[in-house]
Amino acid sequence: MKSIKKVLIVFSWIAILAVTVVLLGFVKKEHNRLTCSSVEINIDETDDNEFVSKADILQMALENRDKLNGQTLASIDINKLEKVFNAHPAISNAEVFENIAGDLTVNITQKRPIARVITASGESYYIDSNGKLMLWSPNYTARVPVITGEIYERFVSNNLLDFSSKDINDSLLKKNKLFGLYCLAKYIDSNEFWKAQIQQITVGADIELIPSIGKHKIIFGDTQDIEKKFKKLYIFYTRGLSKVGWNTYSEINLKFENNVVCKK
Repeated sequence: MKSIKKVLIVFSWIAILAVTVVLLGFVKKEHNRLTCSSVEINIDETDDNEFVSKADILQMALENRDKLNGQTLASIDINKLEKVFNAHPAISNAEVFENIAGDLTVNITQKRPIARVITASGESYYIDSNGKLMLWSPNYTARVPVITGEIYERFVSNNLLDFSSKDINDSLLKKNKLFGLYCLAKYIDSNEFWKAQIQQITVGADIELIPSIGKHKIIFGDTQDIEKKFKKLYIFYTRGLSKVGWNTYSEINLKFENNVVCKK
């Protein structure tokens, strides 16, 4: 009896497996016949960034086609589409999926720049929040601090570097000027007050910050002790400058260890 039960169990599992295979084959066959009824493109416009439009995404998706609507879903390579979208310099992540109704959905997350770099030769690119470089677009300009001055690092030779890497102690990243500027821009971006106040960063013998309020410039020095310098500046702003007036000084120097040196 036990042997018969075992045989029946085995046959039952075989029957279930056979039915499953048949159903999967049927579903696949029906899927291959299913046509694309609509294309929905969702773009995450964080911080009002508009580096890519729905028209741009649709154009990339079409490739050599005139349209997607009416095409069979089997002829649309979703994995390939995702690779095409993710290769775009302004896109952080792209997801493409379909449903049984024939709807195709494309979700796009844009990169979020935290600073725009204009090199000494006039080349322009962004540093994004993840420490990646992205080319400047003539179609849209992000409202972020602009870094100018003695910067010679080109986009081509630096765009593969990961400035957000945690293991940078013995790497080339720490020696790269862009890494220090990324750290500075990231700190500014993380603080709403400084994000609104700092509009330009000039690189020379010293780094200088140009604020949006006040006619002074801030001598920042190098990119060491970033948080400490900003805390010192904030105390001076709230306890000193707010009392004597924002336009009293032409220069505020943060290079000295425990002092803020000002020039009228």
